Amino acid sequence: MLYRSDERIANLVGASYERHVGRPATAREVQGWGYFLRLDAIGELDLAAAGVSFPETRASGCGFDGRACLLPFPSDAYTVPDASTATGRRVAFKPEWMPTNGSGKGIDPVEWNRNDGFSPGQAVVLRVPGVDLAKTGAAPVQDIARSLDADAPIVLMDADTGERWPYFAELDANIPAASQATDQVLYVRPARNYRAGHRYISFVTGPSRTADIERVLTIGVQGPKALHIILIATEGSAPHDSPAG
Repeated sequence: MLYRSDERIANLVGASYERHVGRPATAREVQGWGYFLRLDAIGELDLAAAGVSFPETRASGCGFDGRACLLPFPSDAYTVPDASTATGRRVAFKPEWMPTNGSGKGIDPVEWNRNDGFSPGQAVVLRVPGVDLAKTGAAPVQDIARSLDADAPIVLMDADTGERWPYFAELDANIPAASQATDQVLYVRPARNYRAGHRYISFVTGPSRTADIERVLTIGVQGPKALHIILIATEGSAPHDSPAG
């Protein structure tokens, strides 16, 4: 689709900035985007994907894990509301969150920001220093049925229906042994794809690790015996987590 009218270009860019950046577009921004729109080199989705990656659209910096940006992943914390998408959300990665190569150059997040959620087959990925899956009792790939046990240490749940979702857990085998105490990465992989457009919640718990003044490590001294979570939706809103788009 060609955008030849100056008025149409101004309206299109202005509306995208108001929706995704939260402010009016400047004349220079309208002119810059207009150049590519007239060439039919980009479209409305490109405007949205670029806009949500601007640092001003949300707080910069890492997510919940200061040692590893974007962990835990996926998370609704990495999306923004967008009424133009099927899920009502849009992925909004920031450039400074993205992995870098050996030269320190980061991945451009714009292509990911076209999405209205995460893959229906996406594993939950989080950093759990020193985790021992055998001691926690997390379901392995050889015993997926264990993931649905009442006392399972990890729970995946369809937030729309309350249905438990089967999974298996495994560790990242590429983490060097010397780094596992601080950087061990856990994958919780769904045994079947999530339902597209649904929201899913992950609960991860287990015995803690603690050490006394003599540096003697003990596992299981602290930790919850039971966990009760109540989700309350206020009028006109609904709880949400990572939509699978």
